[in-house]
Amino acid sequence: MKKLTLFLLLIVALIACKKSVEGETATWESNKTKLKKLKASYPSFAELLDKELKNAEAKWKEAQGISNEEEKIKKMSEANYTFNQGFVYELGTLETKMENLSRKSKELSNSITAKDVNLSKSDLKTVIAANDEVKESLLSVEKLLNKGVKSEDKAYVSIKDANKSLADAEIKLDAAMQIINESRGTKKTSKDSSASDKKSSNEENKDTTKVKKKKKTTEK
Repeated sequence: MKKLTLFLLLIVALIACKKSVEGETATWESNKTKLKKLKASYPSFAELLDKELKNAEAKWKEAQGISNEEEKIKKMSEANYTFNQGFVYELGTLETKMENLSRKSKELSNSITAKDVNLSKSDLKTVIAANDEVKESLLSVEKLLNKGVKSEDKAYVSIKDANKSLADAEIKLDAAMQIINESRGTKKTSKDSSASDKKSSNEENKDTTKVKKKKKTTEK
C-alpha cells in the first residue's frame, strides 16, 4: 500500500513539474515585467537589458512558428531561460540583497547603543568594523550600478563580484549581530549589584548565627 501511495505521489509530482505552453507563456510575461523593473531601477544597464530582451524575443518568435508541441515548449523554455542566467540573473538578485543588508546594518547600529548590550572593547571594534564594511560594500555596488558597463561579459563579472562582496559582508554582519545578542543581559546595573551584595551579606549572617547556636549547644 505504501509503495502504491509513493508511486502515485511521484506521478502527481511529475505532472506538476511538466512544462506546458500555458505555463511557459505565463513565465514569459512575468519575465518581461521583471526586466522592465530592472531597466527602471538600473537605467545605466538599459542598453544591455534591451539586447538580452531582443535575443529572448527572437527565440520566443521562433517558438511560435513550431507546430510540434514538445519542440515548441522546449524553444519557449530556452527563451525564458535568457532571463535566468548571466548578468540579467545576477542583476536581479542585487536589489533584494542590498535592501536586506541596509536593514540589517540599521538594526546593528541601533543594537550597539541598546541598554541591555554590554560589549567589550574588542567586540565593539569587531562589530563596528563589520558594519563599516557593509556600508562600503553598499556604496561600491551603488557606484557600479550608476556607472554601468558596456559589455555583457564585463557586466556579468562585475555584478557577480558585487553579489559576492555583499554576501561576504552579510556573513560578517550576521556574526557581529551574534556577538551583540550574546552580550545582551550580561551587564549588571548598580541596583542589581546592590541587591546581590545584600543577599550575600544576609546569607553570611545566617551562616554565622547557625555556627554560634551550634557552638552553644555543644558547650552545654
